[in-house]
Amino acid sequence: MNGTGPTPRTGELFQQGYSVGHFDGNDLVIMSTNFTFDPDGMDDHLHMASSVRKKVTERYQTIDDDIRLIITLEDGTFLTRPFTYSKLFTRTTRQRNPGWRACDPDLSRRELEYAYPGTKYRDEQ
Repeated sequence: MNGTGPTPRTGELFQQGYSVGHFDGNDLVIMSTNFTFDPDGMDDHLHMASSVRKKVTERYQTIDDDIRLIITLEDGTFLTRPFTYSKLFTRTTRQRNPGWRACDPDLSRRELEYAYPGTKYRDEQ
């Protein structure tokens, strides 16, 4: 974060990339580069490969007591343009394991249909 750490040599690649962070106003921005080729590098559901040209930019914004995360994926080898999506993390007073998600069969079915259109995962009626 303070810019004093070592930087990778040209061509030095990492499975999780090399990340550098800075503040842009009140936003925390983290840019990751220097990724290795990964056949599942963009998404573990769609299995979309990523190349050594992949760049991931994360922007964390505080909104009242919540945090919005905006992620932009760039990869000139596999993407024709940057792909951006966001998620809002809402503070709650409820005690809950942060990694836990309730099983939603409809959501799971939609993910499968999106990832594998026209396959056996569609409802047979």
